[in-house]
Amino acid sequence: MSRRKVFLDIGAHWGETLDEVLAPPWTFDLVYAFEPDPEAIAIIRGKFPDALAQGRLVIVEAALSNRDGEAELFGGNEGGGATLYAEKIGIDAARRKTVPLMTSRRFFTENLNESDLIVAKLNCEGGEIDILSDLADSGEIAKLAHAIVDFDIRKVRGRRREAKAVMQRMRAAGFNRFALTEDVMVGPDARARTRNALLASPVARDICADSALLNTPPRRPKFTRRLKTLFRYA
Repeated sequence: MSRRKVFLDIGAHWGETLDEVLAPPWTFDLVYAFEPDPEAIAIIRGKFPDALAQGRLVIVEAALSNRDGEAELFGGNEGGGATLYAEKIGIDAARRKTVPLMTSRRFFTENLNESDLIVAKLNCEGGEIDILSDLADSGEIAKLAHAIVDFDIRKVRGRRREAKAVMQRMRAAGFNRFALTEDVMVGPDARARTRNALLASPVARDICADSALLNTPPRRPKFTRRLKTLFRYA
C-alpha cells in the first residue's frame, strides 16, 4: 500500500501556495489549508470548489498554536498577512478580530499518521514559533518529511532572536529536515517560488510526477541573498 502524501499549508492566506500544490505535477492525496481569517477563508473557498468537494482540500479554520482557545488577529491580508502579534512591523494593529486557536500537537495526533509522507509550508506571520516549539516538544514534529519555514517572527519587534532559538530547539528534538524560505523560495511569482521550493526538497521524487522537472536543478538565490541569510541566523 502506498504512503498517503499530505501537504500542510500553514498560513494559507489567499491560496497562493494552494494554486501550485493542488495542480499537476504534484501528487498530494490530501492538502490541509490552515487559515484563521474569515475573509481569506472565503477567498479560498471561492477559488477551489472542486478540490473541496472532492475532499482533497480541507480548510482548517483556525490558527495552529501551542494551545487551544482564542486570540486576537491583528492587521489585514493586503500585501502580506494578518498576525497574532500586535508588534509586527507594517500592520495596522487597530484592525483586529478574534480567531480560534488549535494546539499543533493535537491536530497532528488526531489527523496525521507516522506512515504519511508529510510536507509542510509555514508562513504564518510569527505563529511559526509556537507551532514548531509545540511540535518539537511533543515529538510530533518527527512526522514531517520536510518543512519549508518562513521565520516571520523576525518582523515582530523585540522577538527576532526567537527564530534561531527555535531552529536549535528543532535540531535538539532530532529534526533538521527543514529549509528556510530565503534559500528555496526563488522565482518570479508565488507559484514559481513554491514549485522551486518543492523541487529543492529531499522528497521531490516522491511528490512530483514530472520527470523533466525533477531533472532540472532548482534555482538558487543570488549570492548576496545567501550571504544575508547566513548572517541573519548566525
